Amino acid sequence: MKLFIKLLLIILFCFPLLSEANERIRLTDKPSEAIKLQHKDPYGAIKILESLPRGLNSLSPEDKTFVQDLLLLRLYVKVQHLDKAIILMEQLQQAHQDKPQFKNWLAMLNGYVLSSNLKYSAAEIQLDKVNPDDLQAESETFNAWYFIVKASLLVAQNNFEPGLVNLNLAQVIADKYDAPILTIAILEKRLLITYFQQDYQKVLDDSDELIRLARTLEDKFTEVGTLSSKMNSYYMLMIKHGNEADNESNPVMQSQHLQHKQQFTDLAKQSISDILTMSRAIKAVHIELRALILLQSLHIEAETFGQALAVSSETIALAKQYNLPYELGVAYNNMSIAYREMGRFDEAITALNQAHALYEEVENEQSLLWVLEDFSIIYQLMNDHQQALEYYKQWHEAQLALIKKTNSNQVIELQELFQNQKNLNEIEQLKQQNQLHSEKLKSKNIQQAFAVCFVISLIIFVISIWHRNRAVHAKNLLLDELNEKLTEQAIIDPLSGLYNRRFFTELQHNLSNGIERQMIDNPQTTNRIGLVLIDIDLFKNINDTYGHDVGDEVIQNLASRLKNICRKSDYVIRWGGEEFLVVLPDTTQTGLKQFCQKLLDDCNQSSIVIDESEITLNVTVSFGASTLPLLKAHPQWLTWNESIKLVDNLLYCAKQTGRNRGVMINGKNIDDTMENKQQLLSSPTQAFQQNEPWPMTKHTYTLQPFSHDECRKWTITTTSE
Repeated sequence: MKLFIKLLLIILFCFPLLSEANERIRLTDKPSEAIKLQHKDPYGAIKILESLPRGLNSLSPEDKTFVQDLLLLRLYVKVQHLDKAIILMEQLQQAHQDKPQFKNWLAMLNGYVLSSNLKYSAAEIQLDKVNPDDLQAESETFNAWYFIVKASLLVAQNNFEPGLVNLNLAQVIADKYDAPILTIAILEKRLLITYFQQDYQKVLDDSDELIRLARTLEDKFTEVGTLSSKMNSYYMLMIKHGNEADNESNPVMQSQHLQHKQQFTDLAKQSISDILTMSRAIKAVHIELRALILLQSLHIEAETFGQALAVSSETIALAKQYNLPYELGVAYNNMSIAYREMGRFDEAITALNQAHALYEEVENEQSLLWVLEDFSIIYQLMNDHQQALEYYKQWHEAQLALIKKTNSNQVIELQELFQNQKNLNEIEQLKQQNQLHSEKLKSKNIQQAFAVCFVISLIIFVISIWHRNRAVHAKNLLLDELNEKLTEQAIIDPLSGLYNRRFFTELQHNLSNGIERQMIDNPQTTNRIGLVLIDIDLFKNINDTYGHDVGDEVIQNLASRLKNICRKSDYVIRWGGEEFLVVLPDTTQTGLKQFCQKLLDDCNQSSIVIDESEITLNVTVSFGASTLPLLKAHPQWLTWNESIKLVDNLLYCAKQTGRNRGVMINGKNIDDTMENKQQLLSSPTQAFQQNEPWPMTKHTYTLQPFSHDECRKWTITTTSE
């Protein structure tokens, strides 16, 4: 399944960014024919705009000729005429670089063009030139452009959390002006995030909304691009039901999964045919390449590798012709997989090296991650286990880094936060309307006759105030409830019910102050903070074999176990995916070891029973453990981040020595040298080999087993020479 997650990444390279507000403000100033054609026939609109004077002498971003250039720039990107977009941007830069009123516009537009050309680092530098304090002084037209360009860049870099923040800001402007073009751009980015969350049915539902908006604007490019999102989701659902059929023992359920697999296979094939026809008709080459890439994937899935190679060659030729490096990289990547499955390993490595170089050129972290794993698989099949292990280690480290950036729980929190914020805005509007209504009633009644009307007006005023106060009180209660919910959502992982990493950021400062005060007040204290980083063994196999629902229950079960064996003062945090961090304040080296032994015993003495599926699983864990501070004589020797890196290395060692075990370090006799520190944090593996000395001058590290009969579980201790 991993191979095809890359397919929808190509959506990143289409940016329909001109807001509806921008068009409404300047509609009368633009050539009406180009405005009418920009969606239905962007090539025709480009031809008209190219015949008009450039806005090189404009004195303001509001000038007609500059606005025309903005539209032309967007259309160049839309149809992937990126070389023309670069030339136009260079002309605008040279003409307006000395005009302060154009400073933010030029920085933002440079970032837009560089992003479209996959130059993400350079684009980030340009966007950073826009001072956030300047946004209030800029027009809402500029803000709409800026937020969507910034969000597009962040999503392209897999920074989903800040990307969603900018999408939410852009959505506020889109709602205010009822701007369908801006709404389309926002939905495209949300669609991409939803795809990475593997919620393919929601992708299909949201795609229908996008297609409806595109057809309203007669925008064939957006329509066919969204159809390609549906195409990829059909394929992923086909893979999902195929895997479930393979793992299903019930003949009736297996038959149903096979029927669903065939249904989605037919839908994917029909989508490919429709998209190839539409994209070729409107010259949307990048969309045509998406369909060809999925056709490669279908042939690989069907094990028709010769046809996969033929389609790969066609895709490579087309991507080279139009200079589209990302699509070219995916085509080489798929070609490598076909060669690998045919046993042609040298050709597979050559093709994968070409894909790797192209992915590095476009700075695509997700695709680079899969290349590392593909290299590991090839070398494993070639029986070069040392090289395979090296690539696997690189893949493991890169995957952890990417998980931290794309933590789905934080993404969900932001989506819910935005919805709650919209509710709060509606409540605030109701309060303002209530207050305005009351004041109007009061003013009207005061103007009536003094005698009888005074009494009536007084009654009305008192009643209105009572109603208003009652409504305001109710809404204030609702606001308090929503704020409390938002606070909880910010620190609680919704699946496991444990704290999340955001809570850990707040926790570490309080714990550091506490342990430092203890060590100052009582220098003889042995109390420390215990850190245990835990990973479920072979969790990917559980998901692949039984499905993500069972995987979720395993995570929930382990979360419950951890809470049961922890003290009330301990903190259990879901660190990401199948990883958990336990923080034990006011513990000792002995107390930490006892907790680790209790954890291993608990996991080995009982199984996990999935009631609905009648599945019994023997789930084990591996972990790395250490105290903070590690050295009593030098409490600041390792920071919090370095201590987390250390236990992550210890966890990796536990995995490498066989899983279902833990590795724990005792810093009693460690010298506080920079050399020792660097070895601990960068090259731990050689030190964790049984009966081999750690390369230090005064101490030897040896491995000693935990006291458990069923399996070996190791801890590191130090002894003086």
